Amino acid sequence: DSQGYRVWWNGFLLGLTGDPNNGNANIWNCSHNFIIDQSLIEENNILELEIHAKYDLGIFDNSIIITDAKNATRLSDKNEFFSTHMTFLSLGMTLFAMIIIVVMIILKAQKRVELFGLMMALIFISIYSLDYLCFEFLPISYLLFKKIIMLSLFLALLFSGIALSKSLNLKLPLIIA
Repeated sequence: DSQGYRVWWNGFLLGLTGDPNNGNANIWNCSHNFIIDQSLIEENNILELEIHAKYDLGIFDNSIIITDAKNATRLSDKNEFFSTHMTFLSLGMTLFAMIIIVVMIILKAQKRVELFGLMMALIFISIYSLDYLCFEFLPISYLLFKKIIMLSLFLALLFSGIALSKSLNLKLPLIIA
């Protein structure tokens, strides 16, 4: 877990990902492939990782895998499907739900507060889900990005509580939120 790193093989730079200089990247859930040219492989090899981690540094179980190109591509595609594609799918469904809610707000005058609370909850859940996308570069600092993500989660819970409280005519969901 870092915000950027460079990969060296026997003193040769294979590549980099994220922002290894300033740490303004969100790459914690991304997989990256670095191809080692056969001419660089020696009897004794040195793999070196130059990691930039401002706030958190950790290597999870099996996070670095050295394998052939076919397996690396398969693992990378699987990771990309579950992080990027599923996040985009959920963002699309959320956008569709927000469009339906806007239409319902226009058509139903008496339930506007509940629908508005639900729409705001969906907007903040969408912002929260951006944490599961890979951003090689962020225009803001990584810490500010994470603060926005966490604030969005709390605001989504708050607006969900408001919508639930108004629709059920109970104060408990609002108090809990």
